[in-house]
Amino acid sequence: MNLVGIDFEMANAITGSLCAYGFAYEDGTWEQAVLRLHPKKGGEQERGRWHHISPAKTAAGNDPDALYSRLLALPADTVLVAHDAKIDQAQLYGWLDMWNLEPIHFPWFDTLRIARREFGKQGKLGIAAMAERMGMQVTPHKAGEDALVALEIAKRYEWKDFYPMLDGKPVKMVS
Repeated sequence: MNLVGIDFEMANAITGSLCAYGFAYEDGTWEQAVLRLHPKKGGEQERGRWHHISPAKTAAGNDPDALYSRLLALPADTVLVAHDAKIDQAQLYGWLDMWNLEPIHFPWFDTLRIARREFGKQGKLGIAAMAERMGMQVTPHKAGEDALVALEIAKRYEWKDFYPMLDGKPVKMVS
């Protein structure tokens, strides 16, 4: 099983308006990049105050192949790990549809489920709070760093009876 942390930043409320992506790998490396919005369907950059990605950066961002080629290059046994994965998954699938790209089929593991189980009655459960609990220094809303935190949660805490999900069904993985 190959765990890959993944996170997206959205430019606006339009599903699929990805303006940045981040990947984190089990060897401790991570990457992030700004994406160009779809010229007709992607809307405008409206959330720059959160992730500090300006309209100019979005306009000059990477074309869709930068992200899509990375997804296609992942090994077949990859599990995508995200914090509140249903949001990242919906945004990615909306983005793929927006650009008329074939869907990807990897199981997703949601680390927010672990956070709720472990700390549900003890305050905040977001990426920044979980990073602090694990002694990590990160800048919130930086896609690569957020992906790194999600991956670290998946590596550090027991999954117990939580499984990655594929097409709405649990997938029991062999490690």
